[in-house]
Amino acid sequence: MGRNILKIALNVAILAILAGTVLLSPAMAASDIDIQRLVQEAPDFSLYEKAQGIVWLKDHHYTLLADGSMETDICWVVLVRDTIDPSWQDWSLPAPEGGSVEIMKAEVYDPASALLIKTAEVSSQEVEGRSLYHVHFPARDEVIWVLSYRVRSPRKLGVDGYVRTGLTLPLWEQFITVDVPAGSSFSWLASENDEPVLQKQAGRDRYLWHIVNRPIWRGTSLLSSFEPFIAFSMQQGEDAYYRLFQSMEGVTVPDAPASVVSIAKNANHMKAGNEIIQYVKNQPSFPDFVADNLLRTVIPEKGAWSDWEKTIILARWLPLAGWQVNLKWVTAADIAKDTPVTRGFLLKPILEASIPGSGTFYFDIRQGLSLGNTPPSLWGSRICGIVDRKLTSDVIQGGGAADHRLSLRWNLNLDESGYLSGHASFLLRNGWAGLFFGGKTPDISTAASILSNSTGLQFDSGQGEIKKLKYGYEIIFPVKVFGAITGASGKQMLVKLPTFTPRCLKELVTVRSPFSVQFPFAVEMEYDLRIPDSMSVLALPGTSGKDMGKVKYYENLTYKKKKHTVNGSARVVVSVDRFDGSLASALSESLRRFADFNTKTLPLRAK
Repeated sequence: MGRNILKIALNVAILAILAGTVLLSPAMAASDIDIQRLVQEAPDFSLYEKAQGIVWLKDHHYTLLADGSMETDICWVVLVRDTIDPSWQDWSLPAPEGGSVEIMKAEVYDPASALLIKTAEVSSQEVEGRSLYHVHFPARDEVIWVLSYRVRSPRKLGVDGYVRTGLTLPLWEQFITVDVPAGSSFSWLASENDEPVLQKQAGRDRYLWHIVNRPIWRGTSLLSSFEPFIAFSMQQGEDAYYRLFQSMEGVTVPDAPASVVSIAKNANHMKAGNEIIQYVKNQPSFPDFVADNLLRTVIPEKGAWSDWEKTIILARWLPLAGWQVNLKWVTAADIAKDTPVTRGFLLKPILEASIPGSGTFYFDIRQGLSLGNTPPSLWGSRICGIVDRKLTSDVIQGGGAADHRLSLRWNLNLDESGYLSGHASFLLRNGWAGLFFGGKTPDISTAASILSNSTGLQFDSGQGEIKKLKYGYEIIFPVKVFGAITGASGKQMLVKLPTFTPRCLKELVTVRSPFSVQFPFAVEMEYDLRIPDSMSVLALPGTSGKDMGKVKYYENLTYKKKKHTVNGSARVVVSVDRFDGSLASALSESLRRFADFNTKTLPLRAK
């Protein structure tokens, strides 16, 4: 809404010094939210020009009350445009079993005047004795959304939480405040090494995280712990997780109906299991705004059922068809003796299954692949569960580097004006397909958006094409881009080819070792470039490869003068999934070389 140049300068100044500045007090009550102050101090879209919105403030405050219950105050303040993704407009606030949710503010403000425009739409419904609140915010250009609410969780006898610190909008400032009785045991784990400040107060210890200016998290990370988070708890370790798994897996599940019992009698175990899975998947689900991790102590006989509930039901019903099934949980990181115990650390349940006459595979309720195959989206996932009354942990393995290839091939023609035109062809195999598309079959619009972010080019989804392959997808887009600088005389040309720099590769260059990736991989870029008959290549840029053992880098460039073509390729091949010391250095070097290949230019001159 065009606040003045002084505001822009102030944003830049604040950004430079904010590491030592606190804009607002942590753990504020709803009545303490100073919208006028936020309007003056927080950045507008002049600092984040392309963002659909900016999370000005995200505040979580956890407290253990005298009666043993946990109270959590949560506040969001978000500046939005009318182009905001619809998923941000709807908020689901389920009350814990036996607990409550109190919405203190759900309001829309004008960022120019800081005055209230309207209240958001708030509705509620009872689901098996639990209140479920739904808040809907309008998409208007530009407005401020404010949502503040309190969650009371009874009989916790401790404090725990799992807070996602990566968002699909830029995050200006976040506070996480945890108050526990003085001297209490307290453990925490942060995926990005964010450390809390401990403040000793009368009768309590306060742990405070202050996170400033986090960029958009796009959810396409190769790292095994790919979701940025902070987890904490007054309990820790494997024994406590064993008890948590027991309680979650011990929920009451409805008996299989007669139709399912009849299906289970089919002598073809695979077919019987598939039909049972389809029966459960086809049962009513909750609306999209309801979290997938809703899990009730007693799952009702008929849906709606959450994805977690459907998975646990299948764990009980599939053995009727002769399947051997173990319920496993995908975890945010390894479970060790000092890991904080909180339910949020469990990302989702999956099934480890085997059928007479076939090997073991893993099943995800949302997978699109046929049964008998572990979906690539699960490869590299850490899993944990109870087997033979013992807690077991593992990493789902799934092939080598050759199985997980990400390829981009440019087929381009250069004209005398410096324009490159042709096609860009992506091949995403196995793990890469799961990484980019989450195990779902992408539409061309989704593919265009994700792949545009990887190349810096804007692909036209209206002209793209997706081919489903056994191992993934081939996605083709037409390309026309100005790719050369022409000399003043028109007799020389310096060609700069389109680049290929996936964000998930850039991340691996900066992450600290040791770390793990979801799967071994190969990434490659190739191009076939036809130059005008009237021009020739002055000299090819130099090339070099390097074999670093488990990490290899290859590149080459050739010029076929008679055919007027230049062919080039660069490839990184990584045959391991864990990096420490020299291996991490080798990976970083190979990825830098791959990035450098993208910067090569091709000098041409008229014949």
